[in-house]
Amino acid sequence: MHSLIKNDRVSLLALAFLAFLTHWLANLYGVYGIFRDELYYLACADHLDWGYVDHPPLSIFILYCSRTVLGDSVTAVRLLPAVGSAILVYLTGIITKRCGGQRGAQALAALAVLSAPGYLGIHNIFSMNVFDHLFWAILLLLLLRLIEKNSAKDWIVFGIVAGLGLLNKLSVIFMLFSLALALLLTNQRRILFNRHLIIAALIALTLFAPHLIWQISHQWPTREFMHNAQQFKNVHMAAWPFLREQIINMNPFTVFLWFGGMWFVMLNKSMHRYRTFVFAYVILFILFIFQHGKPYYLYPYYPILFAFGALFLEKWRFKYAPILKTALVIGIINGALISLPLALPILQPAQFIRYADILGWRPTADENHQMGPLPQHFADMNGWEQMADKVAQVYHALPDSERNLTAVYFQNYGQAGAIDYYRDKYHLPPAICGHNNYFLWGARGCSGQILIIWGGKQQDHEQVYADVRAVGYFHHPYVMPYENDAVLYLCRHPKTSLDAVWPTVKNYN
Repeated sequence: MHSLIKNDRVSLLALAFLAFLTHWLANLYGVYGIFRDELYYLACADHLDWGYVDHPPLSIFILYCSRTVLGDSVTAVRLLPAVGSAILVYLTGIITKRCGGQRGAQALAALAVLSAPGYLGIHNIFSMNVFDHLFWAILLLLLLRLIEKNSAKDWIVFGIVAGLGLLNKLSVIFMLFSLALALLLTNQRRILFNRHLIIAALIALTLFAPHLIWQISHQWPTREFMHNAQQFKNVHMAAWPFLREQIINMNPFTVFLWFGGMWFVMLNKSMHRYRTFVFAYVILFILFIFQHGKPYYLYPYYPILFAFGALFLEKWRFKYAPILKTALVIGIINGALISLPLALPILQPAQFIRYADILGWRPTADENHQMGPLPQHFADMNGWEQMADKVAQVYHALPDSERNLTAVYFQNYGQAGAIDYYRDKYHLPPAICGHNNYFLWGARGCSGQILIIWGGKQQDHEQVYADVRAVGYFHHPYVMPYENDAVLYLCRHPKTSLDAVWPTVKNYN
């Protein structure tokens, strides 16, 4: 029993299980519904392919497998992200151990990941981001091994993980670029000049090739999507607001870990072999500022910085060090408890608003949208079934002769995904939409003879249809403002074919 307690892995497993339990309970008893992007990803899982306008295919294939086994309830869809959160907590401890940290340092770094509201929020929903965090963590761990021992086996594994990571999310390109450039800035550059790296690159490229072929065959839609997002959707943050978001969303108390850890690596001669990772963080930070990236793009890098900070505290020796370390742990835990209702859907909207007012907290936007009473990550969990019900009222009020000719058109993939998600329950036709991959799926067999259009401007619809009537109205107190107060239009007697109009509805952003 004593040997079991001394085992380094016990504390890590306990923290990993706590991470899983936190997300599982939040989703089991959560007060909101399914998230906007989850609706879209479920629609993508109905159209398996080697690529999509705004993401590669791996996460969608994972969702397809998960839904086949577990179903598509909110709890089922979010089970794998909860598991992924637990794995990231555990991997952070292993990274710390690889850097030389003992049991206490491993647990502290893992606790920092567990406590960060940025991770809590992202890992609570299904997206490619939770898997992206895992791929980054594994690649960082492998690079630590390669710096210590430049082995062919590790390079092969690195190539496989990099290739799969690229199939999950293209942000791995930024990580690999920053690490390669950082290696060139240090004496660790030696590991780049060997044939094993070429083999690893060929493995990664081979795994990624099907998606590249898909991009070429579809005229590079992701390039257009990224350009539009950078120019028109993402908030352009200067360096300080971007850094402030890192501090807040990684738990303000952990700044002593990751910032102190970077200084420790740079100033301590015994840590010189890890300076590559500090340089890479700075490169990524600058890159995302100039690319108008969202603050969460940098989140997957923090596990190794937490490891450095935990190692620094472990090696810090002076009279009051134990007191300060204890105070830091208490601060990190309190920071997590305070931010928990801000990150996870555990409070009713009115309760959340009161809680946020007490803290003096106001949601910030990383997209160019007006904010409502709830932050976007909660607002986008509201109103979807009510939308489907509103469409169903209009659709089922039509006579049978018209209903069989009617389709429903939406302005964005969240709305369209909601109709597809609740389609069987409300007996609705498939949704059509020009947003991202919905555009590539086309009219989905719709003739366009009669169209229910959600939102937009009546004068625009009248350019395509001779008879356009407002037949419904949607309002919800807690959705994003741009989703609210939408008018439903019933459009008859098309002036042109839907196939002729379709190229004009493309909206990649």
